[in-house]
Amino acid sequence: MSLKVSYEDIIDLPIRNERNLILSDLNQFTEHDYCVTVEVKPDLKANKEGRKEGEPSTHCIWGRPGKHIGVFLDYDSMRYAFTWWEGDEFNCIQSKLNSVKEENVLISVVKNSGTKMFSLYIDGELQEEKEYGEIDSYVDRPITLGIGNEAEEAAPHNNKFAGEYNRFSINNTHKLDEELNGNTLVYLDFEKDNLTYYSIHDISNNGNRARINHSSYKQKWQKVG
Repeated sequence: MSLKVSYEDIIDLPIRNERNLILSDLNQFTEHDYCVTVEVKPDLKANKEGRKEGEPSTHCIWGRPGKHIGVFLDYDSMRYAFTWWEGDEFNCIQSKLNSVKEENVLISVVKNSGTKMFSLYIDGELQEEKEYGEIDSYVDRPITLGIGNEAEEAAPHNNKFAGEYNRFSINNTHKLDEELNGNTLVYLDFEKDNLTYYSIHDISNNGNRARINHSSYKQKWQKVG
């Protein structure tokens, strides 16, 4: 099963315990070891046709805003990239040139605090890894799928994305780990039984139910465009 996300749709993940409903707080997950995995099928035509004048050709599959950290589809080079900032220094690791196809792909990012290394995997195969230094903090920043920054003042640099999401998980580990297990902080499988029109049930039982904001960005763009 999958969830089709249009160029205007946003998926939000709660980052804090809301009325004791969330057992695993996600606010600080980027401060520690993690493996984030997303299985997605990009809609290349929708990304191209949805992009308005002035919008960048980098589309955010998942991320946290500000000086963005997250996974992007780079339409110009047709490859996937994981990006982060260290002060004024932009860093990224990427898949091979022209590696983006309109088919399901499994993208994993691993952070190892012991070796101070980020690693990018495509379908379980290591693409590139790089040492990191003092990473900007993303505490108190939202976690979103389908957009890099949903704030109106960020337009036109919101990095919207269109595609089909099949699964999304965050595991508390410094190794490649795509499975639902004791390390899992959130696991969205997008199966019909776990979807409503507005939300996605977290099958890890940690309570991090995602919110689907259908076409929410459309109105924002009309206000500032």
